[in-house]
Amino acid sequence: MSAELWDFLSTLKPCSWSIECNEHACNYVSAEQWILEHPSDFESVPDDEIKAMATSNVIYRLQIYPYSPGGFNFWYGASLESVVRQAISEDSASPHQ
Repeated sequence: MSAELWDFLSTLKPCSWSIECNEHACNYVSAEQWILEHPSDFESVPDDEIKAMATSNVIYRLQIYPYSPGGFNFWYGASLESVVRQAISEDSASPHQ
């Protein structure tokens, strides 16, 4: 992962953030099956990421509890780089900037 992406994560000042990889594997199902069984989690995930996760059998999730503990954001993707880039993109569009 590039320095730019690590810089984003290292300079976050949220309440909390976490990265999870392959939660589906702990439940003994494929990524494709996990996506089908949890459709609401993947509603906003781009189709190309859905396909990449299903094909590679890898799901990353970045979850950030932002500037107040009243909620959280999460992004799914087939790579760590993908989820961090999605978060950066959304963060740059955020009104707190």
